[in-house]
Amino acid sequence: MSTLNFQYQAFGFNLASDIPLPELSEKLLIAKEQNSISVVSGNYENWPSIEVSPHSTQCLQLAANEWRLALE
Repeated sequence: MSTLNFQYQAFGFNLASDIPLPELSEKLLIAKEQNSISVVSGNYENWPSIEVSPHSTQCLQLAANEWRLALE
């Protein structure tokens, strides 16, 4: 499992990430807050299946509480 060492705030959301996102404003997160999002890197071939929304695309899978963006 990834370590979420980087904390940011953008568009009213708190983001915890395992990769640096220097374009965003850094934020110190003390505990899991409302409007929190985890950004983790990984190999999309290893992702477990989810029930995707009909609005999903080839590189973006949308589910009730999860968005998956596949980038090369």
